[in-house]
Amino acid sequence: MADSPAPVSRWAACRNALSNANIARAEASLGAGVIGHVAWLSTMLVVTLDRLGPIGPGWFVIIRQFTGAASAPAYAALAGRFRRERVLAGAIVARGCAVALVIPVLEFHAANVLLFLLIALEGFTSSAPKALHDALLPWLADSPAQLVAANALSSLLETAVVLVGAGVAAVGLWLSGPPVVLATVVAFCALGAWPLLAIRGIDTRVGEEGSRVVDELAGGIGVLRRSSSARVVVVVLAFTAALTGIAQGVVASIATDLLHVSAAGTPMLIGAVGVGGLVGGIASLSLGQRSMSVPFILGLLGCAAVFFALAATSAEALAIPLLVLFGIGDAYQLVSGRTLLQLSASGRSLDLLAGINALIAVSIVGAAGLCAAEINAAIGVRGTLRVAAGVAMLGVVYGLWRLRRVERQFPMCREELDAIKSVEAFRPLSVAAATQLASALIPLRCAEGDVVVRQGDSAEEMFLIGSGSFDTDVDGQKIGTLGQGDHFGEIGLLFGVPRTATVRCVQAGALWRLRREDFLRAITGNSTSKEAISAIADQRLARAGKIGRAKGEGR
Repeated sequence: MADSPAPVSRWAACRNALSNANIARAEASLGAGVIGHVAWLSTMLVVTLDRLGPIGPGWFVIIRQFTGAASAPAYAALAGRFRRERVLAGAIVARGCAVALVIPVLEFHAANVLLFLLIALEGFTSSAPKALHDALLPWLADSPAQLVAANALSSLLETAVVLVGAGVAAVGLWLSGPPVVLATVVAFCALGAWPLLAIRGIDTRVGEEGSRVVDELAGGIGVLRRSSSARVVVVVLAFTAALTGIAQGVVASIATDLLHVSAAGTPMLIGAVGVGGLVGGIASLSLGQRSMSVPFILGLLGCAAVFFALAATSAEALAIPLLVLFGIGDAYQLVSGRTLLQLSASGRSLDLLAGINALIAVSIVGAAGLCAAEINAAIGVRGTLRVAAGVAMLGVVYGLWRLRRVERQFPMCREELDAIKSVEAFRPLSVAAATQLASALIPLRCAEGDVVVRQGDSAEEMFLIGSGSFDTDVDGQKIGTLGQGDHFGEIGLLFGVPRTATVRCVQAGALWRLRREDFLRAITGNSTSKEAISAIADQRLARAGKIGRAKGEGR
């Protein structure tokens, strides 16, 4: 049995993630983007309220939700066909342009129709971080533990910088007005795009050059149809989205009807959830390589307990700590849910899955918020909270029934992945690249005496040794014996030359066969791996050359 991973401190996990320069760049982009996002939301809620009265913010939210949901599959289709980080950077720049166009509309008091057209345009670009950031991180992380830490950092950033974004909006509105805040948002968009363009050393494209984007828009539904694991993960994430929507729909009523404070107390309750999110994000840094389904289920269970307790209290002193606990549970769901989604698919399928999940999540948040408002009007806030607790418990039951079992069946075959990581040149590959390569391996059994490759034959495959022993001959002279963890055949693929040696099985065993196109895609997409495999090939060629020269001199 494999040893369980040693515990890693939260700060060590954080340092491990940020030691990866590409992950640090992606997280910097996310932080700048969230600050701009919150400042934009805060400002436009005020603007639409001033222009249209109480109905204005509602229309603002609805238009952004619908256009954001509609665009998520489009971004997922673009990602993979082009480099993910550049698609994301382009969407952030487009968002900055849309926000910049709003400034003259406000300055010159243009028609509301034009304003809302620009809001719809900004909404169309707003789903790119949700659809692409989660699909990008597996291509940047060097290990599963680093991926979990990166997801925890993302959750932590999304919570922490909300306060910064709100502060930017508050100070700007107080000192000057909406145009100044929006100009600041444009600057944050530029700051968010720049780190993504600096990502180096890995090619995050996996799509086929000839594929058309329009043909891929329904691909996420196809992934869900083919993969039961992906369906289960998306369903449990839908429970999280529903709880988020319900919480947004009733938080003001919790303040006014339950705690009997004014509506001005709503930000205080939201702040309590934010504090919980910070605590949960820090705590989730230590999840490492453990099961992701357990913290997800515990997060749902914690939210259910909070809703039940809130329905039974009217004390502000109890409500604040309870909402902090809700924030912790929500953070655990976000971190573990992201990781589960990233492990349930790889390559092109992950892009499409992230896109369809973003569409479903955004739609469910909006629908759940609307339903919560209607239920609240019908049976009151306490009854609504009990319904929310019931929804959370349904998620717990479903998670215990399906998620735990499905997590063990993710399409990341352990044997194949171990074989990939046993090759020194493949160790620098990201989690996503290694998983994609592992899924491309073809098993092959060899009996004693079998010739696997023959010197002078054309080279179309590389081989990884799972078990057994294999002799290597050059011009009939034995130059070495290879065993478990070794590999051969890379020279012909790298340099486009015939086989430089004959490899014969001397003890029955198992091989993994890797086709030329999969091998070249992996090493050309990672500069470190390409250098390492080239160095190994050069050493073997040099050794074979010395033997050939020695044999010629002896004639």
